[in-house]
Amino acid sequence: MNLKKRTAAFFVAILTFLTYLPALRNGFVNWDDSTHVYENEYIRSLDFSFLKWMFSFGDTMWVPLTRFSHALNYSVWGLEPMGHHLTNILFHGANAFLVVILVIRLMESDGLASSPDMSGKEGLFSGKALITGIVTGILFGIHPLRVESVAWITERKDVLSGFFVLLSLLYYLKFTAIHMEKKCRACYAFSIIFFFLALMCKPMVVALPVVLVILDFYPLRRLSFGSGLKSQLKIIVEKIPFIALSLALSIVTIVSYEHEGINVIKSDVAFIDRLLVSAQSLCFYLYKMIWPVDLAPFYPYPSDVSIAKLEYAGPFILVLGITVFSAYLWKRQKVWLAVWMYYIVTLLPVLGIVKYGDFAAADRYTYLPALGPFLLFGLGAGLIYERTVSDTDRPFSFNKYLLVPAILLISLLSILTFNQIKIWKDSFTLWNHEMSLYKVPQPYISRGVAYAGKGQIDKALDDFNTAVTLDPDKAPAYSNRGNVYLMMNNVSAALEDFNMSIKLDPRFPSVFFNRGLIFLNSNNYQQAVDDFDAVIKLEPEDAQVYYNRGVAYEQLGENKQAVRDFQAAARLGYKNAQDYL
Repeated sequence: MNLKKRTAAFFVAILTFLTYLPALRNGFVNWDDSTHVYENEYIRSLDFSFLKWMFSFGDTMWVPLTRFSHALNYSVWGLEPMGHHLTNILFHGANAFLVVILVIRLMESDGLASSPDMSGKEGLFSGKALITGIVTGILFGIHPLRVESVAWITERKDVLSGFFVLLSLLYYLKFTAIHMEKKCRACYAFSIIFFFLALMCKPMVVALPVVLVILDFYPLRRLSFGSGLKSQLKIIVEKIPFIALSLALSIVTIVSYEHEGINVIKSDVAFIDRLLVSAQSLCFYLYKMIWPVDLAPFYPYPSDVSIAKLEYAGPFILVLGITVFSAYLWKRQKVWLAVWMYYIVTLLPVLGIVKYGDFAAADRYTYLPALGPFLLFGLGAGLIYERTVSDTDRPFSFNKYLLVPAILLISLLSILTFNQIKIWKDSFTLWNHEMSLYKVPQPYISRGVAYAGKGQIDKALDDFNTAVTLDPDKAPAYSNRGNVYLMMNNVSAALEDFNMSIKLDPRFPSVFFNRGLIFLNSNNYQQAVDDFDAVIKLEPEDAQVYYNRGVAYEQLGENKQAVRDFQAAARLGYKNAQDYL
């Protein structure tokens, strides 16, 4: 890698880092940051209990390396948000650096970067590759769609997994470099290792083996549709370790969701409807890349999907049309189909064909998939550079064609990104912004939790009431309103809401626990035991639950069971349990 490439990549990395510096002023938000960081007891000590939790199935994802990064951050910064934000920004800047290098190497793999000419100067196409890499890297680095992945501390998994995926791709390209007489087997091993590390950060990257096959077709040209299977079998066999890791992680992820009571195989939404929403999402992301305004943390899943509606039929036809058109151009311009397939394949795990949430799209899902469309913009800039330089011997004549538009683009994207970063300042600004775009329960529930945390009970109650009005079947609205009623000493109203929450969705241990405490304090000991049993089934490592169930058993006169629970609570670190032993 020559000095010019390193300088270009370093410039893009610094630009990216500076663009996201305002995020250092942001705090935590109550959208999973509490679960993963500021209320997470596990990350506060790197002991055996942390290691056990680190590799567990919790939070519907197996992300041990991401959890480890949060623990390391806590060991250095504690609960100072700035340090946690800084880590995200540094990784994102490093990723922008790697994107520039990756794009340049992809261009070189396709023969678009020529060797030095007879005068000893770099050939024309080396400059084209450099411009393509810079533009792609800038778009990746400072585009507002990146804000959710970078400014949201919980979404550390995007920047971490992206870092290892990019390294895996770079080592794969080095392994397959056609100018090497003997392939670098160590590079192949490093590519597999970095892919495994990426999987330990975020399951979404399971599609990488298919991406490698796409690269083998183009630009590497190691595979072709016209060649026989036998001649290409060795190249296909190379993918077996990658495929094995992907399948293993996919199974782990499914088990993780099942552990949380979410069936990702079955869905209450018809397959054709999910397919239509997926096509709409593909077009939605492309639209947001071109027009990145009104970006939201939560895009609600549509309730009335139909092929008869233009908003669903249109995107479906457009996706089908782009696919057919790109395939038609394959023999003349392979880049279109390769980029389009990369875009679809990398988004496929989160498109909603397998539905596991009540949202239709998320900005964070575009972190790596956006590289495809951004590369096309970069190629366009490289083409302009090529044509302008070829008409004159003046080496900087392309400035008037590229420099001014580049400055305008960087300025516009930076301003939009600055404004988007402000939205993630705290829970209130985040959910107020969401409310300005969508009238759905989620922002009211989350803002209500934030109000309750500040002791503003009346405002919290208003938000939970609004959430219940918007969707009477939203279990978290009832459970959180029940908590507020407890704070107001309205036990009967709290019990009613807890009952409704459990009826709608019996997957939340905290609701059973709170209702169990109500039963315990009202001398309904058997009902308390039943609720604590439900908590232990969902959360078997909660010491406080064993302690309270022990108290209930003691009141029921079942001393043996009580002693066993107090022993379990003491073993799990609950100090008060020692007084009962």
